[in-house]
This record gives sequence, structure tokens and C-alpha cells, in this order.
Amino acid sequence: MILATGNRHKLAEMVELLPALALAPLPAGFESVKRVVEASFAHRRKTLPNSLALAGLASRQQGVEALAEIGQGANVRAEELEPAEFVALAAAL
Repeated sequence: MILATGNRHKLAEMVELLPALALAPLPAGFESVKRVVEASFAHRRKTLPNSLALAGLASRQQGVEALAEIGQGANVRAEELEPAEFVALAAAL
């Protein structure tokens, strides 16, 4: 998967957290969280609902509704979410 330059920096920051995360148990549904994270960062300069739709993970409307369930707006971008919010987003989808 090729990531846009800005997303590479965010991904690099997340990779730095891996040693600490390695000590924590994987959440239930890890594979669905992984798919959401990959789809979220797959498209440069897109809002999260559009990125999810372009990746084929959910329709734009489903993305908007899932984001509303976790307290985020339709114009949010992937880099604005905290790691725990991706887990909640995966559950909402």
C-alpha cells in the first residue's frame, strides 16, 4: 500500500507507539479495526467518510453515521482521530 507523504508521518508516529501497544492485548475484532485504519489512511486529502467509501469499506453515508455515533463530524480526517476512536469506529461500522 502506498501512503501519501503526510500520512507517512502520522503512520511513523503510530509505529513508534508499537512497543507500548505490544504489551496490551489486542482488542476483540482486531482485523476489523485494522481494515478501518488502512482504509482511513489510504486516500490523501480526503475526509474520513470519503476515504472509507473509496476503499470500499462502507458507503459515505455509513461512514458519516458511524462517525456521528463516536461523536465526530462528517468532515473529520483520519489523522484527527485518536487510536481508541478507530476501535469505536470499527464497532460502529
